[in-house]
Amino acid sequence: MYAPTDAGQTAFPTSGGTALNLRSQGGVTSYTLPFSFSLYNTAYTSVIVSSQGYLQFAGPNSTGYDTASLSELANNVRIAPFWASINTENTSASNVYVTTNGTTSVTFRWQANAVTGNGQVNFSVTLFSNGSFSFAYGAGNAGLNPIIGVSAGNGQVYVLSSYNGGAALGNVDQQLFTPLATLIYPDIGAFEFQGTARIRRLRRLFRSRRSRPTTAPPAWRSPAWQCNSVSRWILSAPTVRPITA
Repeated sequence: MYAPTDAGQTAFPTSGGTALNLRSQGGVTSYTLPFSFSLYNTAYTSVIVSSQGYLQFAGPNSTGYDTASLSELANNVRIAPFWASINTENTSASNVYVTTNGTTSVTFRWQANAVTGNGQVNFSVTLFSNGSFSFAYGAGNAGLNPIIGVSAGNGQVYVLSSYNGGAALGNVDQQLFTPLATLIYPDIGAFEFQGTARIRRLRRLFRSRRSRPTTAPPAWRSPAWQCNSVSRWILSAPTVRPITA
């Protein structure tokens, strides 16, 4: 999973970078990354860049020209800084531009327009070699209600930005997405969860009191947690819900 946080405002670049010659209303192109990028515990050395505002790493739809939707995001391994009905062919400067910083980071910047109304659209996503990534936004970005977030591509695990579906995203704060140390995946069945120091402390506490707890302590209280003995906690298959910043 990923934890999105507000990264404040910086001046959004209106020029610079190498054009990917992705002048399209839905087309894609492949790009070789300058480093191995880890997303949901899988390392990628290349990515498919969509003119519609997302990066595709794996999944059934890698040819572009798809309609922005939460279900499509969930079913593909994607990072979507601003997936909406936009095009990168409206003006001579319209394109997707890439800037690299050695083997530390790579930034993809969209200079685009809305398909309907022709409003300007400016945003970017930066991938960092440590597995984190950030979204940045320039002028425009109004009235498009984009899909914004990241997905593991299994139909259930995804994280949405607090900007998701926003109608006014011109020059808003950057957002930084950092991978969490512990990932929780769905459909794992039931298993004994007794490996962390916190659980071991709880077990010692229960034994010392010679009692059999019937409810989880406040820090773990959830319908998915069940206690079946003095020392064992059972985690039934959890429902993974989207997390917003």
